[in-house]
Amino acid sequence: RGEVYPSWRWCEKLDAIERTQEILNLRPNLPDFYNMAMERPMKDPRGYGMLFVDASRKSGLGSSFSHSCDPTCEVRVVALNG
Repeated sequence: RGEVYPSWRWCEKLDAIERTQEILNLRPNLPDFYNMAMERPMKDPRGYGMLFVDASRKSGLGSSFSHSCDPTCEVRVVALNG
């Protein structure tokens, strides 16, 4: 449900937000835990890759399940039909 970004675009987005906050003297209002990183390991035949999911604007109840000091679940990425 969240917006998915490649790593280069994610860093651009964070830099733009930080610059705007500095110019307007604003404090960040969303903690980072709304975001998830999905990583493809180096040993994968397709090569290393990383995507970031920003669930701050488009999220469901599931986006908060693992935010605990003692989590009982984890995020797993599953590809269906491809």
